[in-house]
Amino acid sequence: MATAAQDMSGAASLPLDRDLFVSPPPRLSFEQVAALLERAYGIHPHDITALASERDANFRIDTDGGRFTLKVSNAAEPPAAVDLNSCVLNHINERAPDFPAPKIVRTVGGGFNTIVTDGTGKPSNVRLLTYLDGLPLGDAEISSPLVRSIGSALGRLSCILDDFDHPHKNIPILWDSTNVHRLAPLLDNVPDKGRRDVLKRHLRHFETHVRPTLGKRRRHIIHNDANPGNVLVNVRGTASFAGIFDFGDIVYAPAINELAVAATYLLARCDDVVSLISDLVSGYAGHAACTSEDLCIVPDLMTARFLTTILITHWRADLFPGNADYILRNNPGAWAGLERMDRMDRAGLTPQGIQQLTGQS
Repeated sequence: MATAAQDMSGAASLPLDRDLFVSPPPRLSFEQVAALLERAYGIHPHDITALASERDANFRIDTDGGRFTLKVSNAAEPPAAVDLNSCVLNHINERAPDFPAPKIVRTVGGGFNTIVTDGTGKPSNVRLLTYLDGLPLGDAEISSPLVRSIGSALGRLSCILDDFDHPHKNIPILWDSTNVHRLAPLLDNVPDKGRRDVLKRHLRHFETHVRPTLGKRRRHIIHNDANPGNVLVNVRGTASFAGIFDFGDIVYAPAINELAVAATYLLARCDDVVSLISDLVSGYAGHAACTSEDLCIVPDLMTARFLTTILITHWRADLFPGNADYILRNNPGAWAGLERMDRMDRAGLTPQGIQQLTGQS
């Protein structure tokens, strides 16, 4: 009997980083963390707090000199991917030190990272980052000015990263929704046949109508995960963007996908898809080039992100049932978003309509 994945003709294998998602997060005691901080950074914490994470081990570090985030990468994370991430953060700091993203704290030896062996005996890369303050976007009231502010920040980030280069910038990742067709092997983890059929329909549409157009889009490294937990808001006066962190899903992809990913997470709290896109674009376009052809595919890229979230979270919840609640936290919203995209009236999303909507000439 054919499986749902086998029904998707020509489905590619999963990206190489699938090992990250089947490898459990590192396990370190607070005592190990404290010893590591003293040895590698000369820091003596007075409080250590474990933070929720999908595949890594993260800790908030409070010291007399300030607050930091300690990131212990999954043992399956390739060193090249860790270096890529570190170089992106360093590039942002060098190009735009005022941009609110985490900064790498160098080790006592001057390096970006160090190595620690966790309780299972596996070595992991460790980095210490500055801690960003602000209200999580998920706890903020959404408004047009706030959405435009987020769009503006993402446009500025696009400009900062436009000239970034790295020998391993093309590392494939599962969360690259512009390659969602590669996740077809995960269809069998979706238990409901009716829902699997919906996903298969959207995957076929992407493969046939969207993927062939992506080669024409401007590309560079993007953050790729502007979700309500990773974006911070300044609520003094008119709410505005205050920072973005967790660069763990960076990917070399069409630049416009940065907006599409952000839009998927904002959609649940906005009444109109087109107005949401318009607000994001009006901020983004003040800093970064954005063509009407780019904007016409934003709804399809939003759909691709919803598909990516659904397929990966169902799969990982099966792998780690003890952490299923955390893994599936965005799954209901992704299904709801997918249904909204199905109902969306795209009549005005022609190149001419987009120009009129966003005030571009």
